[in-house]
Amino acid sequence: MIVLRCLIVDDEPPAHKVLMNYIGQIESLELAGNCYSASEAINFLQKEHVDVLFLDIEMPDLDGLQMLKVINNPPKVILTTAYSQFALDSYELGVVDYLLKPIRFERFLKAIQRILPPPAARKKEDSIFVKTSGDRQRVVFSEVHYLEAYGNYVKIHFDNRFILVAGTLTEVAGKFPAENFIRIHRSFFANRNKVQKVSGNEVSLATVSLPVSQRYKEDLYKSLGMS
Repeated sequence: MIVLRCLIVDDEPPAHKVLMNYIGQIESLELAGNCYSASEAINFLQKEHVDVLFLDIEMPDLDGLQMLKVINNPPKVILTTAYSQFALDSYELGVVDYLLKPIRFERFLKAIQRILPPPAARKKEDSIFVKTSGDRQRVVFSEVHYLEAYGNYVKIHFDNRFILVAGTLTEVAGKFPAENFIRIHRSFFANRNKVQKVSGNEVSLATVSLPVSQRYKEDLYKSLGMS
């Protein structure tokens, strides 16, 4: 899985807090560092590898656009600013996107999609890394039996164990191959390759039986070649 190292450059601590929260929700992003001035960021870039630069424009001493003009081979740049009048100048400098504060999460996601390769161009993976209690753990798709909604978390169930990851069921299941993981209930996605029997409103896996909602039953049957 591609993981992009991100550097936040902004003179306002609240802006760092927002972006750190957003970065923490995206598996393909990790925080490389925080800088509160352009000069600090220039020094950081000389020492550390950075893939994505979240750069404020209005900063004391040297603003974001001036900084871009003096650094060589900058990473992908996403500008974050409260002022829209700099948009034209910024695009002439080759920035990826221009986010106006306050930045909404869905707008942040759209900017990130412009950096990541399109799904069709990505190598088909057999696993992903997920965040568990601050760590990253590899999850091999073929070893997962089912996904279960658990409040603000999702349980990823294996044979006789599970791990807990933050997020909604839809968000987490979206990272798994759709051809193998099918929704059977508002609280469950099942690995079709682990299904042993379908009876009435239940589907049996190796060690557990799960409920099947009427609204998802037809899709389940199609996925299993039963219709």
